[in-house]
Amino acid sequence: MASKENAVKKYIVTLSDQEREQLTALIQSGKHPAQKLLKARILLKADVSEGGEGWSDTQIAAAMDPVSIRLPGRASGWLKKDCRPP
Repeated sequence: MASKENAVKKYIVTLSDQEREQLTALIQSGKHPAQKLLKARILLKADVSEGGEGWSDTQIAAAMDPVSIRLPGRASGWLKKDCRPP
């Protein structure tokens, strides 16, 4: 697990176990638009809850480079809007 560096995070993302499972399933299915999959990956990396990786925004940006990304704050808005249980 990466160090949970809250000092360099613009937004703190805390996912429940159910949210983490939904995002993981979404990524593993691979049957969604690339932008949606990218946002799911960002949220999982940014998650500071006990089961999350807790990466800093800088670490996420470096890992996703050269892909243009919207960091966790924007991706968390997507989670609330688009990622609902069936």
